[in-house]
Amino acid sequence: LRIPDIDIICCPASYWHRSLDGVSASQTGIDSVRLNGKLMVHSIDNTTYEANKNPYAQLLHNLHCVHENMEQSINYVKRETAMAISKGAGFWFFDMYGGWYPEKEHRAELCKMKNAYSEVFSKPVTYNAEVAMVIDSKSYIYTEKGQTFRNENISLQMTQLGKIGCPVEYLSVYDILLDSFDAKKYKLLIFSDSFAPTDEIRKAVEKLRQCSVSMLFTNAAGAICEDGFSLDRATEFCGVTLSFDYDEPGAILVDEAHSGEGYPKLYGDPRKGKITPIIKAEGDEVWGRDFFSGEGRLVVNNREKGFDAWSMRGTIPRGVLRKLAEKAGVFLYHNHEIPTYANSAMAAFFSHKGGKLEIKFPYKGKIREYYTGEEFLSDGSPVLINFGENQCKLFIYQ
Repeated sequence: LRIPDIDIICCPASYWHRSLDGVSASQTGIDSVRLNGKLMVHSIDNTTYEANKNPYAQLLHNLHCVHENMEQSINYVKRETAMAISKGAGFWFFDMYGGWYPEKEHRAELCKMKNAYSEVFSKPVTYNAEVAMVIDSKSYIYTEKGQTFRNENISLQMTQLGKIGCPVEYLSVYDILLDSFDAKKYKLLIFSDSFAPTDEIRKAVEKLRQCSVSMLFTNAAGAICEDGFSLDRATEFCGVTLSFDYDEPGAILVDEAHSGEGYPKLYGDPRKGKITPIIKAEGDEVWGRDFFSGEGRLVVNNREKGFDAWSMRGTIPRGVLRKLAEKAGVFLYHNHEIPTYANSAMAAFFSHKGGKLEIKFPYKGKIREYYTGEEFLSDGSPVLINFGENQCKLFIYQ
């Protein structure tokens, strides 16, 4: 992203995020590409129902989502394009061995998606996500548990984040140093790793606190420094008092009030992969404790404006993340745990189960569902919208 001779970055959709009950995502920090003045091209290559008859396509099924009919395939592609449109990224339909879209009616649907992009960007667009995951890929060279951290703090965490009811950006930790980084637009930043931040990053995090941005950190964020490994430096970085815990850890039990589920919720089961060091925390609010020892594992420290939160590990459940977003003052479109993609000109949603869903929009006026032509009036109160199973709907503000 810092190389001036590179203008365009292109890669296939994330292989971790293709299931119909999941979310759409990029393999990159897709919003970071835009923030650095580059063009992202999202490659949509998942095998379609028609392509599944091709043995070469069948070889891809270990990485691709297998659909039961072309309606599912087309709605999946609508979800991918909605994600790209919401982030100002380009996209293309890659049919590898041919036969992905054999019928004219299928290709006509692809044309509609391309035209949706043109309509959204026919007027100025701003990017209004108030939540972002901030990723520091260099952190993983400092731990032998890098794969475990990557899986639970990034890949699996993105699925949970994608269902909290609002758009989420994915950035590089170095983006917070850019002049183009507008800290004031964010309500909640999630530092998924950042074990070894530079002095510049540490200062930038402190400036974020001064801008009243709430933040969530995990494990030993900030602990690796010029003196080696220091939980004092981690405490300073995370804004939560951290100390070593020498007991064998259990899963993290979030209390009923903060789980977002209406009942206590477990996550971070060490049987799925142990991480080190084991850390406990103290703070104003203990949302989650070790299942066996009762030590603080998910803690929130309140500031005059905003808060600092810390979790011993991921993957933090979407209900808990939603509660943190609510506490941070984030605008939430709904509470239906469905993927949400939005900018100042549009909002899109994908419902796996279908049904009548109440959705709020941060826009007052007429909105039109692009693919069906349905029109609704948004006045700030919830709008009742009917979804079919595995249906993507794209709403353009009029």
